[in-house]
Amino acid sequence: MSLVRRAETILPRGGLDLGSPARHRGPRQRKRILGAVLAALAISCAFVVAAAPSAQAVGTVRLAPAADTVAPTVPGNFGASINCALVVTLSWSASTDDVAVIGYDVFRSINNGPFSLVRTTPTTSFTESLVGLVKYRVRARDAAGNVSGFTAVANIVPPPCPFPQDTQPPTTPGPIRVSITCTLVVTLNWGASTDNVAIIGYDVYRSTNNGPFISVATTPTTSFTESLIGVVKYRVRARDTAGNISGFTAAVLAVPPPCPPPPDTQPATTPGRPSLDRVFRLRS
Repeated sequence: MSLVRRAETILPRGGLDLGSPARHRGPRQRKRILGAVLAALAISCAFVVAAAPSAQAVGTVRLAPAADTVAPTVPGNFGASINCALVVTLSWSASTDDVAVIGYDVFRSINNGPFSLVRTTPTTSFTESLVGLVKYRVRARDAAGNVSGFTAVANIVPPPCPFPQDTQPPTTPGPIRVSITCTLVVTLNWGASTDNVAIIGYDVYRSTNNGPFISVATTPTTSFTESLIGVVKYRVRARDTAGNISGFTAAVLAVPPPCPPPPDTQPATTPGRPSLDRVFRLRS
């Protein structure tokens, strides 16, 4: 409806007749007519503004996207390798997803224990040092938190690598302690050596009467016993399974203790009568 038609509708309701001659209208009536026209215009403008839809409201109407509930596919071609340095490498082919794959969860079992998460990696490989009897499996993960099924389990078996040559000698045994009984039995004791592989035994050397040291025995324990056979000194070294030998201990002198003399077990002789010859000689 036009503003004029709106004013023509409103003014007669207020007792005003726009069709009557203007000469019959006084000043007061003209003011009433002007006020009615302004009111009509205000009502019409308010109606137009209220009825017009907001362009901003129309432009921002959007539909909420549907939630992502589709899981990625299971990673393919899962495999594992291990080198002679006992470094494990896992690899697999990429998964696919309706939106995007963001990473892969690597799970590990140690010594047949339960599988636990080791790491989530964005790549299709994973490397770590061997930590025991281990198994691995992998699954994919997308941006919405959906996860794929697991790959088959990969068991890690170390390759048949050549055994490294052991060239490291054992440590020198601890100081020798000497004890000698009054029956002249010598016992040696010393501290154990350590080795990167294993100690197989200890070489005992002896010097008699300041002579050269010669090998007496190789014993698997940290002690040695023998009878005292003169003025002797001893020293010891360790030997490992690869034949490496340690340095010698310091030489020790075996000194008998101050023992009491052995008791006299020879029976005393009984005095007898002098012979007749002796008596005769004494009388002569």
